[in-house]
Amino acid sequence: MPKRAMVNLLLLLVVIALGLVVWLTPEKDQAQNLAKLTNLSPNDISHIRISNNNGPTFTLERSKNGWWMSQPYRIAANTPRIDILLDIVATPSHEQFPLPKDRLAEFGLDKPRATMQFNSTEMIFGGTHPYNYRRYVQIGNQVHLINDNFPHHFLAAAEAYVSHSLLPHEAKITRISTPDWSIQKVDNRWQLTPENGDISTDALVRKIEDWQTTWAAQVSRVETPGATPQITIALEGSQQPMTLLLEKRDNGIRLTRADNNLSYTLPNGELLQPPAGTVE
Repeated sequence: MPKRAMVNLLLLLVVIALGLVVWLTPEKDQAQNLAKLTNLSPNDISHIRISNNNGPTFTLERSKNGWWMSQPYRIAANTPRIDILLDIVATPSHEQFPLPKDRLAEFGLDKPRATMQFNSTEMIFGGTHPYNYRRYVQIGNQVHLINDNFPHHFLAAAEAYVSHSLLPHEAKITRISTPDWSIQKVDNRWQLTPENGDISTDALVRKIEDWQTTWAAQVSRVETPGATPQITIALEGSQQPMTLLLEKRDNGIRLTRADNNLSYTLPNGELLQPPAGTVE
């Protein structure tokens, strides 16, 4: 074999070998060698703003007790979900190129699916690549291609980022009234109405704790709550009691806050049952 042909054959074998290495290398290992989408650290982010076509723009703020939503609701946020969302700032960027301002439609950036702002860094989410289905993301004058792992987060409505806790963090109930019974603290002792001398104080405390620690299976918004029975909850340090509109359903109950129309779906109606537990 001529020397030149031998050299070409060796070069071809090297190229094939390198290709096999890339092909056989797990994508996770390849991603470690890629540039990150931003230079931000999830731990340094204190402000998030999300705008999409699924409702009003909403903002999230980090506090010492976790995350809070400041707009459109002033309420505790879904911190575990936000922790997952923050991974996007460090996700690998598989490709980057200058923003072609005359070809925005080609990348779905003429009509963005969503815009997210982390501190002062703004991300604009376009369409997906026609072959590898990675997502086009504009940051400043650069377009990036990232794995499309986050659409269910940046396309979510504000309600999806509301905490599933029915009551505020570390809330302390001083009185709760349902259509059938009420419990309130009088002279530092819990009292049940209608009275039942067979019910222990521990049973009343357990019922209060059940309400204080309740988590909903789903949080949504009800535009026009109907006329339904009401539950009122007075909290320590709060001047106005919380009013919940009660709706019984086949798969549980739904409690809608009268002040903001946020609705909490619970898988069963055990909370509505009167306290149980006899005095020993």
